[in-house]
Parts: sequence; C-alpha cells; structure tokens
Amino acid sequence: MGWRLWLEWGEFSLVEHMNPTVYVGYPIVGSLIITGFYSIISFYVWRKDKV
Repeated sequence: MGWRLWLEWGEFSLVEHMNPTVYVGYPIVGSLIITGFYSIISFYVWRKDKV
C-alpha cells in the first residue's frame, strides 16, 4: 500500500507540474517574494544609515 501511494503521489505531482500555469507561475511568485524581501531589507538598512 505504501509504494502504491508513493507512486500515485509522484504521478500526480508530475502531472501538476506539467501544467503551464504552474510552470510559469512558481518562478514569478518566487521572484516577487524575493524582490519584496530585498525591498524591505534595503529600506530598513538605508533608513538606519541615514538616522
């Protein structure tokens, strides 16, 4: 039962990641999150240097 569940989950994950929306959406969301973190951190570092 465990191996069958493992194989079916892998197949589901593979099919999900072949979806064009997921294929394009994950990198876009990831880059937006990284840009947001960078903006927040750089804002606070810039503010600390000025004060």
